[in-house]
Amino acid sequence: MKDIYIVLSATNGHMGKFIRKITNTPYNHLSFSFHDDLHEVLSFARYYYSTPFYGGFIHESKERYDHANIKLYKISIDDNSYENIQHFITEIKEHPHDYYYHTLNALLSPLHKSINIKNAYTCLSFINAILQQSEPMISFYDIQDLMNHLQPYVVFEGTLDTFKLPADLTYIKFIPFHQIIILSFKQNYRILETLIKKIS
Repeated sequence: MKDIYIVLSATNGHMGKFIRKITNTPYNHLSFSFHDDLHEVLSFARYYYSTPFYGGFIHESKERYDHANIKLYKISIDDNSYENIQHFITEIKEHPHDYYYHTLNALLSPLHKSINIKNAYTCLSFINAILQQSEPMISFYDIQDLMNHLQPYVVFEGTLDTFKLPADLTYIKFIPFHQIIILSFKQNYRILETLIKKIS
């Protein structure tokens, strides 16, 4: 048996606070780690603080959390499931530009709706994909459902400052407004284009 770790967090940005308000849950973001000290934490989220609609596969950093409260889950899985997760993560790490943040599903989440587009994930669907490596039928439409399911696996509640998450100042670097618009448009046009092809 091997252990994996799911991190549920209440990020301090405006978007995180807004999500918690409309979903009426104490947390808004999900991440994954293979390590109990959380020295590498992975997720799907915005690339920069100023680009809420432009994102993809990211390595979490201290700057993304800013002393945020977290709930940490430790889940024991069989060796085969663990290897499947490793393969899934390695594939994304080796081809990060083939994966992107699923803005449309993020907007649909409060309605408990989702549209499956290959290689497009929110933080929740990313965690769903990981958990499905050991429980294929499992799927959660909101954070509260996932919290209920994972409640027996809680091993820590507090601030992320307790752990060894690395720093990365690129998250808070200045992005010109016109570039934010261009990047956001290109990525979300790609999502809409893929969606149109699926339904046509």
